[in-house]
Amino acid sequence: MVSSSNNDPEKSDVPDEKIFQRDKLLFNLMLHVYEEENHRNDKIESKVGSMIAVLGVMLTILTSFFGFLLSNFINIKEVIFVIVLLFIFLCAVGSYLYSVNMFIKAYSFNDFEEVPNHNYLLDAAVNNVPEHNIIAELIATFKQTIDNNCNVINNRINHAKKGFIYFKNGIIFTVILVIFFILSLII
Repeated sequence: MVSSSNNDPEKSDVPDEKIFQRDKLLFNLMLHVYEEENHRNDKIESKVGSMIAVLGVMLTILTSFFGFLLSNFINIKEVIFVIVLLFIFLCAVGSYLYSVNMFIKAYSFNDFEEVPNHNYLLDAAVNNVPEHNIIAELIATFKQTIDNNCNVINNRINHAKKGFIYFKNGIIFTVILVIFFILSLII
């Protein structure tokens, strides 16, 4: 905290109480940004968890369909259809598995930092540190923490975006697989 002094031109002429009020405002604003980042992280984790569950269902359905497909291979007269169906099936499964991998990476625990640090607060209480010093210290640590957490969240978002791309590819391959299977039964 900056104190006022008439002897030092580098020092502010603003009274200590006004500086303290400004620091409290800055602290509250930074706390709001920090809480918004935490909320953003929670939303991402929720979406990623849902997508992992959906992919589990999709893989279960696809492998069940593949079992049905295998039992009907003897009914398919054209070997080329069998090869195409197997290739499309493997592409669909591969897309879903890669998508699950990306979503798990997005869901993985990272170095998400918290402010205020409970050890610092306990030490400040034990040492009877004045409130204005605590707030000034927390303001200094908030920016670093928010920047780190923002990088962690952006990393999660990038993994999730890749997961969604491969999930869409898996759906496309699954639809193509069903279409080719129906065509193989008709022809």
